[in-house]
Amino acid sequence: MRPIQTEKSNSTFYFGVVRHHELVNFFEHHPKLASHINPSKFDFVSRAPDISDNFPVYFYLLNDSAQVVCSLKVLPDLVWLDGEMYKWAWVGGFFTEPEYRNLGLGTAIEKESKKVLHSENIAWSSVFSSDASIHIHNKLGFKLIGHARTQVLLKSIRPLLANYIKSSILEKMVAALIQPLLWFVYRFCVQTFLRSKKTKIFSKEFSPS
Repeated sequence: MRPIQTEKSNSTFYFGVVRHHELVNFFEHHPKLASHINPSKFDFVSRAPDISDNFPVYFYLLNDSAQVVCSLKVLPDLVWLDGEMYKWAWVGGFFTEPEYRNLGLGTAIEKESKKVLHSENIAWSSVFSSDASIHIHNKLGFKLIGHARTQVLLKSIRPLLANYIKSSILEKMVAALIQPLLWFVYRFCVQTFLRSKKTKIFSKEFSPS
């Protein structure tokens, strides 16, 4: 861990990184997190198709009492551009304890995590929804490139069920019951979306000037 300070606080905080291979013997690598973090919260990361042993999956800041006061989660990805493949990091799960907000910790952890990722040739990107996150990203010079809907359409229910049902047999049985309904909802939503898009295009092209 590395000590850091912010312009808005006289206290010293400690920046740390959890890598994927450290999740096996988590508390041996990060003993100060023993009373604050349950390693099972990272189970979803291990199922990511582009995960590697040394990939940083979690950034955190500790106070003098070894309490996690600010943190970020990271998911791996690979992006193809102009025939080249690049390592990519989706950064999210940004959280600061309420009593430690407005002290510059969010800005500090964003800067430090970006340094780590860039030093390993991993692109830094984020999807966020809170005003606080947007404010921090604007201060750091990031460009807001667009907005996404909060609704998510799933073609298969099994990846979602895998997070909650540990038995593969039970998972398949539940999926077999839910999947037909899911397909009906999916097709209905897609058709509704396409109709709405056609309406918008039509009204735009033929609206009176």
